[in-house]
Amino acid sequence: MRIEFAPVSYRAGLRFQTRLAPLDAHWSAPTTEPFAELTRLPPGDYAFHARTVGPNGEIGPETGWTFHVRQPWYETWWAITLWVAAALLAVWGYAWLRGRALHQRAAHLEARVSEQTVALRSTVEELRRAHADLAAANARLEELSLRDELTGIANRRRLQQALAEEWSHTRQSIAFLLLDLDYFKRLNDTQGHLAGDLCLQTVAGFVAEAVRPYGGLAARYGGEEIAVLLPGLGLDRALQVAERLRAGIEALAIPNAGAPLGHLTTSVGAAAMLPAVGASPDGLIEAADLALYQAKAEGRNRVCAGREELAS
Repeated sequence: MRIEFAPVSYRAGLRFQTRLAPLDAHWSAPTTEPFAELTRLPPGDYAFHARTVGPNGEIGPETGWTFHVRQPWYETWWAITLWVAAALLAVWGYAWLRGRALHQRAAHLEARVSEQTVALRSTVEELRRAHADLAAANARLEELSLRDELTGIANRRRLQQALAEEWSHTRQSIAFLLLDLDYFKRLNDTQGHLAGDLCLQTVAGFVAEAVRPYGGLAARYGGEEIAVLLPGLGLDRALQVAERLRAGIEALAIPNAGAPLGHLTTSVGAAAMLPAVGASPDGLIEAADLALYQAKAEGRNRVCAGREELAS
């Protein structure tokens, strides 16, 4: 079902919110689309409500429409009764015909057994193929569970797995970068969440491509934070990579009217650690996090390094 609606008077920047009672407890996120699509509604009575949200967040009066979704014919009592009767009749008819066929075809039992053997072999082969398909589907689901849905890069779970694997197998230094997009909340507030999502997607794609030559893994760490794991790199090399990322993101020239420079910038905290007795991945992450905090405290749009004693 598609419901279209429009404001009584047009204003630039208007957005719409909808709510379907009793399924929705809260209003939907504001959107510019003047329609809603409702699918797979169970039978029952519903009330659809819509209202406008002005460019400054002012809420307009809501309007509503009630409707009833009928029960599908195949779920009515008489349809179920017919199905049950047909099933019983089919079972009885099958039993009668089966008994008659067994008596009539006793002489052909050996040939029948041979036919069933062929059918059984075919079924076994089909089950093997189904098992292979299921394994492939499970592998695909596992891959999707390790990827951030919005940006398409690795998620925090995949990052933690990779860091644990590197920590347990390598004897070389491991570098960790933590990027935070400066004034990202202002971008969301002034340009909308769709613009914010597009910004995250663009930056994430750039970072993932930029660190690939170093064998790095880019992952969405949370909100507007992106983490980069750089196995085999010391702090000096990690700072060079971090500065390239910072400069590259600024060169993207993504508009951000709420930022002092008028475009998107990023702050980066960098740390590196050699896996050793007494050290831990959490210490590496903490060092990068403190360095990021320092970069933001010093004015943002810069790279800071974690103190050596915090990464050891």
